[in-house]
Amino acid sequence: MSSRARRFAGLAQCPRWDSDEVAAALDGVFARARESWPRLQLDDDALLQQIVRTLPQPPPQAIAETLAKLHAADLWLACACAHGDAAALVAFERLHGPQLREHAERASASPGDADDAAQRVRIRLLTGASPRIGEYAGRAPLSSWLAVASRRAALDGTRVHVRRQARRDDGALEHAVAADDPELEQLRADFRAPFERALAKALAELDPRERNLLRQTLLQRVRIVELAALHRVDRRTVSRWLDQARERVLQSVCASMQAELGTGANELGSALRWVASRLELGLSVALQSRADGHETGI
Repeated sequence: MSSRARRFAGLAQCPRWDSDEVAAALDGVFARARESWPRLQLDDDALLQQIVRTLPQPPPQAIAETLAKLHAADLWLACACAHGDAAALVAFERLHGPQLREHAERASASPGDADDAAQRVRIRLLTGASPRIGEYAGRAPLSSWLAVASRRAALDGTRVHVRRQARRDDGALEHAVAADDPELEQLRADFRAPFERALAKALAELDPRERNLLRQTLLQRVRIVELAALHRVDRRTVSRWLDQARERVLQSVCASMQAELGTGANELGSALRWVASRLELGLSVALQSRADGHETGI
């Protein structure tokens, strides 16, 4: 029997799963995952633990068949995000960041509510000792799972009534999302200053068009269709420009914080997950600061 199957059976406390059939199914999961994401660094045990933790209860009898049906690439990406892998967080934002806002926009009363809802879902997915993206089981596409999470966050927002101005109020949105979360408050205290410096550097590295597009969408609430008409291009082109600008900012911020913090893997992973969860909020505040011509807290 393979060592992977033995470890899986041990984690699940089910000795009968240490079989050739299960071993072959697990090998298939890891092969599909690594083929899709060859650059993501993730320990085998981390993925095995997420699979075991998210198995349906009671566990299925035909476990090999269940494993064979997993969306392995999505599961690998989600698990790497849960462990704070910088490349995974950048890939997640590139692939799923626009989707989070689209779903939130459909369920929200206004663009401002949609922005807040998208921010809330990022915070819920990526922060905390056990980030909720670690609950993704791989039985449906990650995009479908995120759609449900986004809609729930948008509906929560209609009850919370987080106003647009609160986005500029020194992290008020985070307090509204998790006022009783001491870990989130500690993350803010520990990483706020490095994040401010990294974000200022990242914005300075953007070209003027990228900064203006971010400012127009995040601060002025200009719709993509209006920007497309202004630039005489189609909506997909503007969306691609915005996605590329956000990706550049996130890559730069992660790299700067890695260089500045130089800390252990676990703490650094928490820092990078925190960064990814509040990128939109941080950009809004930093862009407003540049517009006002002075520095404000993020």
